[in-house]
Amino acid sequence: MCSQGKSSRRNRARTQQAVVPARLLAGVGVLLTLLALLTLGLPAVPVAHAGASLVVNTLSDADDGGDGVCSLREAITAANTDGVYHECTGTDFGADTITFSVSGTITLGSTLPAITDADGLTIAGPGAASLTISGNNLVQVMEVNSGATLNLQDLTVANGSADNGGGIINGGTLTITNSTFSGNSAGNGGGIFQISTNGGTLTITNSTFSGNSAGSGGGILQIGAVTVTNSTFSGNSAESTGGGISHEGGPLTVTNSTFSGNSAGNFGGGIITEGGPTLHNTIVANSPSGGNCSGPITDGGGNLDDGTTCHFSASTSQSNADDGLDPNGLQDNGGPSQTIALTAGSDALDAGVDSICAAEPVNNLDQRGLPRPVDGDGDNTASCDIGAFELQNIAPTVEVSGGQCNSDSSATATVKLTVGDVQTPAASLGVTATSNNQTLLPNGNLTLGGIGAARTLTLTAVAKKSGTATITVTVSDDDGATTTLAITVKVGTNRGDMVDGTTDADILFGLGGENTLNGDNGSDLLCGGSSRDTLNGGNGDDVLNGGSGRDTLNGNNGDDTLTGGPDADAFSGGIGVDTATDFTPSQGDTQDGTIP
Repeated sequence: MCSQGKSSRRNRARTQQAVVPARLLAGVGVLLTLLALLTLGLPAVPVAHAGASLVVNTLSDADDGGDGVCSLREAITAANTDGVYHECTGTDFGADTITFSVSGTITLGSTLPAITDADGLTIAGPGAASLTISGNNLVQVMEVNSGATLNLQDLTVANGSADNGGGIINGGTLTITNSTFSGNSAGNGGGIFQISTNGGTLTITNSTFSGNSAGSGGGILQIGAVTVTNSTFSGNSAESTGGGISHEGGPLTVTNSTFSGNSAGNFGGGIITEGGPTLHNTIVANSPSGGNCSGPITDGGGNLDDGTTCHFSASTSQSNADDGLDPNGLQDNGGPSQTIALTAGSDALDAGVDSICAAEPVNNLDQRGLPRPVDGDGDNTASCDIGAFELQNIAPTVEVSGGQCNSDSSATATVKLTVGDVQTPAASLGVTATSNNQTLLPNGNLTLGGIGAARTLTLTAVAKKSGTATITVTVSDDDGATTTLAITVKVGTNRGDMVDGTTDADILFGLGGENTLNGDNGSDLLCGGSSRDTLNGGNGDDVLNGGSGRDTLNGNNGDDTLTGGPDADAFSGGIGVDTATDFTPSQGDTQDGTIP
């Protein structure tokens, strides 16, 4: 039996030796087959597709295969199913993009199809001010399923209504850029209800949340990872907690954003937190109820609280500070969405942490896409502003604010100028003046005077010359911004002329002869001369000086100053608050009742 057992084992071994080469040959055969398929250009694994381009060409919400147009509802279905759907056609479906050839408002009759595309879907509007997707205060606008990815940009989501997430309920990966969420309402998360706890995220950049409301989380209720950059939350409200954001779990990072005018019935008008989210270079202010902040916050530096509820502790952060936000609130200050401007004197100016502004995701830009940092406080050192808005270098201002004629017989006058600048003190503004007609009015005959905001320009035309010159007054600030003002000077002859001004500021000299001077628009200075003249101020705040002779002075529109001179003159102020400096009935002056 022992010898029989050995023989049996040997037989099994021989059998195994015969089987092994067969298996190897089978494996080689499979490999050869795969190689052959690859050689024929037939891939053995799926290849990612670039994605279809779907164009929505109607504001209709219909899902109708016979209407000849592609609605947003139909386009989302095509993207979700990776195939042509009704009139929404495309090729190479995968990471698809939906764009729009129309503008206006798409009013939904029911919530749009849930986004299920794991390859990623981009819905790109023509601009937040140009396209609105509205829930009509009846339905939720969108839903992003777990595992799906949606990039939403350049549009407005408005007036959505739901138990959770009036605008959007997000269980996947949602990125919002250059967009607006307004007027959405829900029990939780008026604008967005973020419930993604399985790796999905919510990323918001250069966007505005305004006028959204909920029981908790007027703007956003968060359970999952959220990042907010260069964005504005204004006028959102919660019956209970978290007017702007209710943070109930997951990481939250807010950078260079502005929270203003948000309110909550209980706590956290601006933000209520659990677990200590991180704020960088962010303003939280002006909460009518609930306080600006509630709960622990990690102070990443450069933050501003106009109270003390945020408990900012970093050396670069401020409490009880003057936010200096524009009292007009949200305005179109340029850029893809409305923002709240900073005003001169704000504690937020040049008070941010520059390294935060320079790094991703801010990249030295504000919500409008304008550059950071800019010198906003006039100290000649540019630093990043706190919040979503970077105050740019505003050009100085200059205007004609009055003047006087210095002589009846020569073309000489003094013009009053008012100059100003938001960031540079008026006393530091540079003022220059040049003439384009050196024969009539050489630069040497231009004299600048005054200090601070009140400046003067005295000019004298060359004797016995007539014609036209343009004086360019240039005002420059400490940051190199300039503003120019053109003043047209026209000098008549002694024969009697009609001298017509321009639509800007003019100085008109009649000199001798019976002249008619027409100021047109702008703040003009009309110098009549020594004969009988007619001076018509036109629109604008004008100064009319008749000089010698019996003159007719017509102020017309604007707040005008009329000086008749030593002879009998006729005064007519016209519309506006007018002043006659020498109205003297005893010498024959008359007026039509328009001058006090």
